[in-house]
Amino acid sequence: MGNSILARFWVTMVGLVVILFLLSGLLLDKMLERTYYDQRAAEMQRQGEYLAKLVETEQVDAILSQKLEVAAQLSKVAILVANNEGIIWKSSRVSAQRRFPRLDQEETQQMMANKPVVRRGFNRRLGTTAISVIVPFSKNGQVDGAVALYAPLSGLQAFVVKVRVLLAWEMLGAILLVSIGAFFLARSMVKPIMTLAEAAKGMALGKYDVSVPETRQDELGILEKAFNRMAQAVERSIKMQKDFVANVSHELRTPLAIIKGYAESLLDGVTDDEREKNKHLEIIVDEADRLGRLSTELLDLAQLDAGILRIYKEDIPLSSFIARIFSKFQHEADEKRVTLVNTVSEDFKVHADHERLSQVFFNLVSNALRFTPGDGKIEITATAYSGGVQISVQDNGQGMDPEELSFIWQRFYTGDHSRQRSSGRGLGLSISKTIIEAHGGTIEATSTRGQGATFIVRLPA
Repeated sequence: MGNSILARFWVTMVGLVVILFLLSGLLLDKMLERTYYDQRAAEMQRQGEYLAKLVETEQVDAILSQKLEVAAQLSKVAILVANNEGIIWKSSRVSAQRRFPRLDQEETQQMMANKPVVRRGFNRRLGTTAISVIVPFSKNGQVDGAVALYAPLSGLQAFVVKVRVLLAWEMLGAILLVSIGAFFLARSMVKPIMTLAEAAKGMALGKYDVSVPETRQDELGILEKAFNRMAQAVERSIKMQKDFVANVSHELRTPLAIIKGYAESLLDGVTDDEREKNKHLEIIVDEADRLGRLSTELLDLAQLDAGILRIYKEDIPLSSFIARIFSKFQHEADEKRVTLVNTVSEDFKVHADHERLSQVFFNLVSNALRFTPGDGKIEITATAYSGGVQISVQDNGQGMDPEELSFIWQRFYTGDHSRQRSSGRGLGLSISKTIIEAHGGTIEATSTRGQGATFIVRLPA
């Protein structure tokens, strides 16, 4: 548990409380001591000034001695009265002093200026730390002597000890409360982390349908939500990978089965007709070409997913570029009696990768031709827009339902099976979208069932 978050959090909280109490205790100790000292010194100074006036005015020694004794007993101080030569001529009975305190130069100047002197330090006669207050008195306008008051600080020390004991008990109580509170607080913070850790371990073992309860509204709650979104994304990704493998297997299995079937029929000598043999061979070649195109598309997908597809841009005259694309489909279009219309102006140019852009428009025209009936039309137009060129590929074929449009960019999606041909693999549009986005452009589709479809490509200038 020593390296756990729970233990470190608990130790940190308790350590902070201990340090806080120690610092506050020291500060309070000094403040109380200073306050007590200042109050005691002020009280003794007032009493010294009173006694100094008493010495100045009282003429009867017996009465003065009595008053000094009463003041000493009430105030619990020792009192000495000395002349200006430092000779003691009056003292209280509680006084253990036999010599008047010596004054340094600064204190002598204070006395001569008729100002009291306040001292604090260890008093050998009293055997403890004491406060000394020396107040001058005057006769005939001149300093004639001084009254010295001594008070031990044993009361202060006893008071400070009591305060320290009280602070110690308070600190122990606070440590106990903080320990309990810190433990439960740390446990409440660690528990969701441990839940997340267990869920992460489950994902590492292949359990991708995991989730954690979203019970908090703080940063840990944000982490819980982020983990659940991540888990859902991973689960979708794994499902897509499995579907991808299944689809690829299916796409590979079909042409391989056709090739194997026709090749075995030729080997078995099912027919001696040269036309039938040639037809079988043509089918084998077509299916082999289909496998070649599928492998090329799968390689493109792998490069696109890995982010290593390189784009070599160049200036491409758009009109002649579309004309070359149409030339590859002219024979098939003539057989279907579909008109290919290129209305792109000679002024339009795009800065793109010629090979990749050819791949995109080959896919778009191939799809349009696949779903356009006889006597139909496929038209490509281009217009300028803010920041680039918009190229539209429009047909008047069967079209698509609005809900189908959101799925056409998915891999291996081939739409309505009643409108498919064997050549459709559902990869072309997914690859085309990724290529256009790699150029910094966009591609979208609009369609209405029975009224054809329009694919719009926007490329930056």
